[in-house]
Amino acid sequence: MKSRAQSLEVSISRMELSDRQILEEDEKCVFPSEIERFLDDENILMTMVPAELGGELTNIQGLLDIVRVLSYRNLTCAIAIGQTMLGSIPVWIAGSIEQKKQLTSLLSEGHLNCLALTEESFGSDLLSNQVSITGDGEHQFRLTGEKWCINNATHGRMMTVLVKSHPMGGERGYSLLFVDKEKLENKSFVNRGKLQTLGLRGADISGIKFTNTSVHKDALLGAQGKGLDIVYKTMQVSRTLCSGFSLGAGERCLRMVYDFSSERKLYGANILAIENVKANLINAYAKLLFCDGVATVFARACTMIPEQMSVYSSVGKTIIPAVVDCLILQCQSILGARSYLCEGKYGLFQKMKRDHGVVSLFDGSSEVNLFLISSQLRNLFGDKVRKASYDVQWADLYDISVKAVDFDACGFKLSNRGRDFIWDGMDILSQKGDSEINHLVENLVDEYKTLSKTYESIKLFDQRSEVSFRLSREYSLLISKAAYLQFWFYNKRNFPLPFMKTLSWLEYILTIDTNRSVISEELPDSASVYDSLSEQAHNNLSFSHQYFECSKI
Repeated sequence: MKSRAQSLEVSISRMELSDRQILEEDEKCVFPSEIERFLDDENILMTMVPAELGGELTNIQGLLDIVRVLSYRNLTCAIAIGQTMLGSIPVWIAGSIEQKKQLTSLLSEGHLNCLALTEESFGSDLLSNQVSITGDGEHQFRLTGEKWCINNATHGRMMTVLVKSHPMGGERGYSLLFVDKEKLENKSFVNRGKLQTLGLRGADISGIKFTNTSVHKDALLGAQGKGLDIVYKTMQVSRTLCSGFSLGAGERCLRMVYDFSSERKLYGANILAIENVKANLINAYAKLLFCDGVATVFARACTMIPEQMSVYSSVGKTIIPAVVDCLILQCQSILGARSYLCEGKYGLFQKMKRDHGVVSLFDGSSEVNLFLISSQLRNLFGDKVRKASYDVQWADLYDISVKAVDFDACGFKLSNRGRDFIWDGMDILSQKGDSEINHLVENLVDEYKTLSKTYESIKLFDQRSEVSFRLSREYSLLISKAAYLQFWFYNKRNFPLPFMKTLSWLEYILTIDTNRSVISEELPDSASVYDSLSEQAHNNLSFSHQYFECSKI
């Protein structure tokens, strides 16, 4: 039975909009016309509605695959649709039954949603926001202020709005409202014009200004003063799903460059005769597969160990876009001058590069996520009980043959409280003493101990310091490698290609560094890896650990 992502691939292959049309719309900065097709023909927004409410959303792993498929085609379109999920998560987490039914009905009709957090003067500093509500009798609020740089702010019918609900502000001074714009007085709000952007040129990144707008108190999500808590939990899901944007963009860029290198002749021979070209292709392929494995683990963790996503979601959001940025730069070095052209067979490459550049910025920039991780380093590196009891079996988080737990919007916490399932899993592997991977486990354990000692040597730890950000970045990469190692260990029998099951492949992929565009170590069986890359490309199969057909766009 095909997954929803696989069915979507088949449908996309029949869509009439060409790369040329996508580029033309991008150059004209117009909202992607194909969104209507996804909303009407594919009823795509129902993939974001939990199954218990009549939708198609079961687990986050399945939704990640859908995001990847959409991103492979057009990131502008994918991110507009993804923003609807971002605006909906707070309702799934904290909304009343009536609010959830209202949202489900609107999504089923194809209406876009958004999360309105930021204001021009304060950016990601949410505790400084000034858009506010005041009481207006027993049943109404009055909403005043302007939200800025919000995707879908104009095209979206609904929005979840962060508002200051106490004059003094503070952690308990903000609330969330779920607003249907069609129920507001027309003259009490106005949409601000579309902002011009380097990438995502056609995206509806705009704003909205409220002037003493009357909003019924039924719009309040959860308890008054709990807005920031709900936002922080929402981001744990959305940051995890952002990996899908990176995977789709990275795969499309790599596929274009593979096609180019297969047919390009230079100095009397195919450019693949240049060893560095083939090495770069293999290396970019390895980066994509590394991100694929890590993203899969974090997506499964989102429903299987949601109480630890305050760290893992930030780790994924820090590492995966950075690795894919490196991948795209490697592809650019092969594509050469064509990577700058907005026309021709590879014109979509420059759009993918520009569009992907924003992934590391939204839902909290890399720096914001590093700051969030640094705030938990004390507990993560401190003394704690290892192998504490968990509701999920160790292998189940990683084993893709085991169905991930369905999304129920429950279980998210604001802190891991020192718990680290992925690192606890390394302790389990260390005790198993598996001779094949023992040296790799020991290497990562030693790196972790060194990092922990570095932290302990700092007498006065300031989470805003350069040192704290460096430690957080190193911790993120280390945890990502530990996640991939366990993903490989528990799945090698499931992998479709022989090279993926080899120890040499695992050793190679664990040398990935987000700060280098090329892995320095040489892969012993590079010919086999390249042949597999060619097989997947020629058979139009996704560059992933799980085979499924890609649309021929």
